[in-house]
Amino acid sequence: MPWRAGDQRLGQVAAYDSRRVEGFSREDTWVLQKAGLAAGLVWQLKYAERDLKRTAERLEKVDAARQMLLKNVSTAVDRARKRFAGDLHDDALQKLTAVELQLQRLREPNGDSAALLSEAQSLLNETEEALRRLLFEVRPPALEVPGGFLETIDERIRMLRSLTGAAVELQLDLPEDLSYEYRSMLFRQLSEAIANVEKHASATRVTVCLQVHEGGIRGLVQDNGRGFVVADQDRLPGHLGLLALNERALLAGGWNKITSEPGLGTSVEFWLPLTESKV
Repeated sequence: MPWRAGDQRLGQVAAYDSRRVEGFSREDTWVLQKAGLAAGLVWQLKYAERDLKRTAERLEKVDAARQMLLKNVSTAVDRARKRFAGDLHDDALQKLTAVELQLQRLREPNGDSAALLSEAQSLLNETEEALRRLLFEVRPPALEVPGGFLETIDERIRMLRSLTGAAVELQLDLPEDLSYEYRSMLFRQLSEAIANVEKHASATRVTVCLQVHEGGIRGLVQDNGRGFVVADQDRLPGHLGLLALNERALLAGGWNKITSEPGLGTSVEFWLPLTESKV
């Protein structure tokens, strides 16, 4: 008799040498058939239990990964809010406070009104530029426009040159059909690395590179600035930005590498895998 597990044939169930002279009866054949069927069901249950266990293990891993992703995303959002508030306070709001002090000094009888107004106007211009820059970082207007990605990068480089006075070499080799989500992620990563140069490097030369590499986009932001000890980065000003570079790349399935030495500049290199979705 065939030994089956559903439609899968596993072998045969056989009986030999009946004790009865007349041999095996039809009832014996029926019993043997049922024994083969029962053995097949046992086999099926064994393999179903094994598959169920594997599925449960996979689900546990998926759930653990989901919880870790949710935690990382929530942490990243909180850090982004703190950094936004910090940038607003350290730049634009401090300049507005300085303007307020200058305007208060206009009430002094011996104050130089023309000079005070000129300084206040200069501070207001700087405040406007700081707010524009902050809004640009949050949501670049051209990023959603077809063909606007290169324009967005050019504008970010213009800001870098304006803030630092550094000579910037830009190298771009990018596909034209990147999805909006990918363009946004890539711009955040690049802009974060550039912001580190603006705030901490005091560099005179900067190289910015984006190019297709091994199924993704490789980015490089390299400067000749003051540098730092990478092992001490968690205790340095701006360390949240460096942490965001690593976390964003890892969440995207890529990697980020920071190389630096005091007095020898800093190199931020990253790779983000290309996605299949296009726009």
